[in-house]
Amino acid sequence: MGYAGFEVNTSGSIAHGVWSPDEITQSSTWRELIAVYRVLKSIPQVLRFQKVKWFTDNQSVSKIVKKGSMVHDLQSIAIDIYRFCLNNSILIDIEWIPRSENEKADYLSKICDFDDWGISDEILNAVQRKWGNLEVDWFASDNNAKLPVFYSRFWNVNSSGVDAFTEDWSGKFGLFVPPISIVSEVLKKMYTDNVQGVLIIPHWCHKKDIDELPVKLVDKVTLLPQILQHSRAFSTCKNYNSAFNRWIKWAMLNDLGSGDILPASELPLAIYLTSLIQSSFTPKPVETAFYAIKWIHEINGLDPPTDSSMVKNVLQSAKRILSKPVLKKEPITVELLSSIFDNLYVDKNLKSQRTICAFLLSFSGFLRSSELLYKRCDLDFSSTHMKIFIESSKTDQYRDGSWVIIARTGTKLCPVTNIEKYLEWAQFSMDSSCFIFCNLSATKNGYKCRNVNRAMSYSTLRDLFRNALTPFVTDINKYCLHSLRSGGATAAANKGVKDRMFKRHGRWLSEKAKDGYVKDSLDERLFVSRCLGL
Repeated sequence: MGYAGFEVNTSGSIAHGVWSPDEITQSSTWRELIAVYRVLKSIPQVLRFQKVKWFTDNQSVSKIVKKGSMVHDLQSIAIDIYRFCLNNSILIDIEWIPRSENEKADYLSKICDFDDWGISDEILNAVQRKWGNLEVDWFASDNNAKLPVFYSRFWNVNSSGVDAFTEDWSGKFGLFVPPISIVSEVLKKMYTDNVQGVLIIPHWCHKKDIDELPVKLVDKVTLLPQILQHSRAFSTCKNYNSAFNRWIKWAMLNDLGSGDILPASELPLAIYLTSLIQSSFTPKPVETAFYAIKWIHEINGLDPPTDSSMVKNVLQSAKRILSKPVLKKEPITVELLSSIFDNLYVDKNLKSQRTICAFLLSFSGFLRSSELLYKRCDLDFSSTHMKIFIESSKTDQYRDGSWVIIARTGTKLCPVTNIEKYLEWAQFSMDSSCFIFCNLSATKNGYKCRNVNRAMSYSTLRDLFRNALTPFVTDINKYCLHSLRSGGATAAANKGVKDRMFKRHGRWLSEKAKDGYVKDSLDERLFVSRCLGL
């Protein structure tokens, strides 16, 4: 997770950086504001003596840069921005734009370079004691640069340049810690430029196997680290890499040598997991660290220390010590849906119909809240039913997508009829790529969809749910958006829907996951003891 900015008139003027663990905990406004400052400092050679039109998708930032802030930390950053612009003769005019119009910067900020790595100060000192002082760190970033002069993939606050391959490497005693995927290209350029320097690459446990490969295949080995990073979902890889970096940081702070980090030794790892237990409120941080370290070892062909009985038992202890009772929310019933419909339905009222459709489709399609973020072109209607294409979901590991089929019922609660009314009132065309459940604007004649093609946020959807349900329940805290999915599942199970169709409709992969959504009726539970013949 990081920040980014770019200058539209100059090719390659992209600034990018990543947040430190401490910075991630700061407010979004703080991060957006410091991003403005760091991007300015990263490309002063482009912006100096210029009038700059700056676009941001954070409204608070545009106001703070212009007028300042009553919050001390934000005001300090605003002053730093002012002084930097003054010293570099930059006249900045900052303007807010919607995120949908700032997609490139948003995309750049989310770049996670899994091929980026660095060395410790311990290794640097050992290298310089043996071969002398190094002058340039050719492949680095603000986060891992070991020398004052370094080159980075994108412009950083302190980088001397970008794209080291465009520079002449001769005449400088350089440090080379390149991404694994470009080691062969680095070696070729080192030979071409007749370079003196130190090249450091990670120890590859399959070195003997590599030496035995045909020459034509040796270069292909560098592709493996990149490919193996895709063995898990992007978000999982991101979490695992962050967790492993926390393990490295802890190990170095506690004077562990590199030989105890990767491969990790079981005793230090057990102590590390124990320290996480002492500082955590749930088992999640311990579980993430455990599986991250296991995965990193596996993709590097190393025996994971997580196979140790001691480490496994520390994980089990964390689950017992930190786990809390699961308080499942109550499922929504058809009777509640009927009451909500009667209370909200008004002909041609787009706002009320949006809430009704969100309720009915989540209930009838067993949809998670994230799965409601589909577009008009994802819907297909027929005389007997409708189909919804779910592009990706929690249980769709390979992103194949799936179709959810919902029947016409002919009643007031018919999901198909109600969504057809909503689409007609919202004036969606059949091939529209707009999000169905979007934000609305009030007009003289009612409501209309906003021109910005952005899905409704989770918090907005949650507020609509609570406001609609509150008049009909005694304790709204017993319900959440997932109550719609579990309500539909419960109604289907108590009606005797076949297990195979039940699992397919809800896109569940296991019996345990499916059964966790069903609340058995009292009659169903009493039926067990009535069958005992007592």
